[in-house]
Amino acid sequence: MGDALTVSNLDGFDSIRLYQAWAQQEFLEGRLSLRAGSLAADEEFTGTEGGGLFSNGAFGWSAGVGANIVNGGPIYFSPALGARIGFAPSENWSFRAGLYDGDSFDSPAGDPTVNQHGLHFSLGTDQGTFAVAEAGHSWTAAGEGGALPGTFRLGVWRHSADFSDNWADANGESFTLRETEPAMHHGNRGWYSSFEQRLWAEKGSAEQGVSAWLRVSGAPSDRSAVEWASDGGFQWAGPLPGRDDDVFGIAVATAHVSRGVQAQVRDELALSGEGGVVPDFERVVEGVYQIRIAEHWNVSPGLQWVQHPGMSSEIRNAWVPSLRVTFE
Repeated sequence: MGDALTVSNLDGFDSIRLYQAWAQQEFLEGRLSLRAGSLAADEEFTGTEGGGLFSNGAFGWSAGVGANIVNGGPIYFSPALGARIGFAPSENWSFRAGLYDGDSFDSPAGDPTVNQHGLHFSLGTDQGTFAVAEAGHSWTAAGEGGALPGTFRLGVWRHSADFSDNWADANGESFTLRETEPAMHHGNRGWYSSFEQRLWAEKGSAEQGVSAWLRVSGAPSDRSAVEWASDGGFQWAGPLPGRDDDVFGIAVATAHVSRGVQAQVRDELALSGEGGVVPDFERVVEGVYQIRIAEHWNVSPGLQWVQHPGMSSEIRNAWVPSLRVTFE
């Protein structure tokens, strides 16, 4: 369908591979921890609890990060060599930071066969490094039906590789119109933030109720593919009488093409004299109902609507039905 945000977060290169392998040591009664090995950053950074219900990749690793670094970053399905430190000075505060190999594919062209089994480990200055740091604060408010927990997270990241400018040459003018080479930037960077809150709790239940979340992220327009992205939604645990363990959710994610990329495409169209469209955004609306069949068995029918797949109005909007079965 030509989408950019990946309608299935289970999709990956078809191979048998080592996924993660790491060692961890804890200190200060577990409040401080060090982890090193082949790591997936999306398991600890940028994610939200609410986004975990949905199938589209945009609700996991933020598109405002993955689209702007080499080969999407050290995430499923291709982790990278790295190290992470985490510190929780209290029950309500947490801090973590990680440093990873800048190219988990070990291929600037994005060829997944180079590291198809997860055993090709290469560290080089040309790949750069990916660094990310995040602070989190949690709280619990009192509601009429019960406790209303909430969480706020703020993170920053930087990739140290060289990135070409989306529009300008070394003189600050259009490299497309002047037929020159784009200017180079040493590194890319960005930020993300998320807020989650249970809005209503079923009386006498620690799990049932309605929760909502919102996440936003941003990056410089001159060297990033996606200038900003957002996603959010809500989920209702126990929406039907007698179905206390079911969960219903609706979520929306949007990724906006950076202004630098749009300016460069406009120059290309002007130079060619041919018609065409400027890439703008991709938006996903997803609904899912997770049915608890047994204690460790869930079945989740879902439906996605993808607007402007590939961030282009030239590609038809798409409907994507799904059925996911999970054993835990």
